[in-house]
Amino acid sequence: MKKKAVLGITLTLLFMGILSLTFEIQQVEASETIYIKADGSISGTTDISTVDNVTYTFTDNIFNQSIIVEKDNIVLDGAGYTVQGTQAYDSRGIDLSGRSNVTIKNMTIKAFDYGIYLDSSSNNSISGNNITENDWYGIYLYPSSNYNSIVGNNITENINDGIYLWSSSGNNIVGNNMKNNWPGIRLYYSSSNSIAGNVFTNDGLVVQDSYGNVVEDNLVNGKPLVYLEGESGVTIENAGQVVLINCDNIGVENLNLSHTRVGIQLWNTNDTKITGNNITNNDDAGICLYSSSSNNSISGNNITNSYYGIDLRYSSNNNISENNITTNNLGIYLYSSSGNIISGNNITTNNQTGTHLDSSSGNIISGNNIANNDEGINIWYSSNNNSIAGNTITANSGDGISLSESSDNNSISGNNIGNNYFGIYSYGSSGNTILGNNIKNNSYGGIGLFGFSDNNSISGNNITDNVSGSYMGSGIELGSSNNNIISGNNIANNNYFGISLGSSSNNSIVGNNITTNKNYGIYLWDSSSNNSIYNNNLINNTIQAYTDGSVNAWDDGAGKGNYWSDYEDKYPDAIEIDGIWDTPYVIDENNQDNCPIVPEFLTWTSMLLILILLTVALAICKRRLFKNSIPTKMTE
Repeated sequence: MKKKAVLGITLTLLFMGILSLTFEIQQVEASETIYIKADGSISGTTDISTVDNVTYTFTDNIFNQSIIVEKDNIVLDGAGYTVQGTQAYDSRGIDLSGRSNVTIKNMTIKAFDYGIYLDSSSNNSISGNNITENDWYGIYLYPSSNYNSIVGNNITENINDGIYLWSSSGNNIVGNNMKNNWPGIRLYYSSSNSIAGNVFTNDGLVVQDSYGNVVEDNLVNGKPLVYLEGESGVTIENAGQVVLINCDNIGVENLNLSHTRVGIQLWNTNDTKITGNNITNNDDAGICLYSSSSNNSISGNNITNSYYGIDLRYSSNNNISENNITTNNLGIYLYSSSGNIISGNNITTNNQTGTHLDSSSGNIISGNNIANNDEGINIWYSSNNNSIAGNTITANSGDGISLSESSDNNSISGNNIGNNYFGIYSYGSSGNTILGNNIKNNSYGGIGLFGFSDNNSISGNNITDNVSGSYMGSGIELGSSNNNIISGNNIANNNYFGISLGSSSNNSIVGNNITTNKNYGIYLWDSSSNNSIYNNNLINNTIQAYTDGSVNAWDDGAGKGNYWSDYEDKYPDAIEIDGIWDTPYVIDENNQDNCPIVPEFLTWTSMLLILILLTVALAICKRRLFKNSIPTKMTE
């Protein structure tokens, strides 16, 4: 019994010891945060020391732990050591939320989501630090005002902004080395800050809804950061970056601007001329116009290798002409911008769209060369009443022109559109006019209307030679789209359909030449009914017309149907009466053309007229021959 009792006690003590050890290990593993508490004590580390509860000094590097400061009026001195995280979501190297009069100095802060985080913080000093490789921001201020000082730091390689001020005013950002951030400094709804003597390399300054800032003596890639606010009548001839706020009549000429976030930024700036600049390799945009920047001219620039070549937001009545806009992600992007003229530009080899309109109406896009982009022109999300005219839109891997998300009442006219996926593609967009375009050699189809693209007009277009594989390649294709008018088009030599309608009703197909399409001239399927099809010429299509039995009208109800080139082969005994054959052209048991048209040269009236003319001509010839055969009277 005693042995059993001793053994039991021993096991119990051992078990309790294991539990205690486990608890201690868990406590250490869970201690991912270091606190400098309001009472001056330190928890979570032995690598920070203090002798007076005022100055706190690193004694070693700190890994995988954040530091939260809960005490005001202290100095946190890194003494050359590093605090390093793992870029975990929302991790913060040093959190100064709600703090005042804290100094952070002499440390490296690396690989957090936020390097230093200030929320409702004031009168803090951040100096002499190396802040690098953080996932979002090197230093983040929101809303933190009243003399926070960020001086003499190296702020580099942060994946987003080096310093981000949001609703933060009255701060001093001086003498920092900013490199390879995205951008170096961003001011967002932040005013009355001082930004001076900073050196930017491969980044720069971005300003959004921020006014009254003093920005002076900064360099971007070894050249001046030109920041003007409320200026007019100035010509800028030397700059590494240009930022114009509330300016008028500024000239930006013949600059080389590269490796910034935005080469030229206009905010509520008007009547400015941006000409002859070489703007390349900017992370966000070559040129940005924001917030009612109007009546500006952007011409003759070379804009390449940026995310947006030209970016217009809430900006109207600008003229963008004769620029070379190539190898960007998007060539020209308009958001909520109207009345702009985009003309005569070379917009090529951009990774996404040549020209993209989002919620932008009343713009004119004319005479541009738009080629070798992913898509040519994308008219998206309620972009209405735009004019797309006289452009050459070729060799884009996606659609030449696409309309989607209720982009209505646009005019697409006189364009040459070839070697794209669809020449023109619409999804859920209505009331558009597609007129007089040359649409040729697109791989999937000439024109496609889908997803209730209703009440559009497609007229006077030349739609030919659209080819895709062995079974697609349509001239015009409608899917779930109603009440459209297809008239006066030449639709020829397409690989599969001349015109195809699927689940589409109440459309009018009138007066088109539909010729030599390799499979079907007109193809109606998936319950496409109540369509009116008349006065078309269907010539030498492999199968002139096909339906799935849904009922459609193949004449106008007033004595005029379609011309069918194979009619006489099918109905050799038919009789022509006033230009109409007396025998209907049957497509299936529910569909027939009751008034098939006789070609004009075969009508009885025409033949009678020709016979009369031949008779008269023969009579005249005989009379002249008879007269010439009478011998003249010989004179003695």
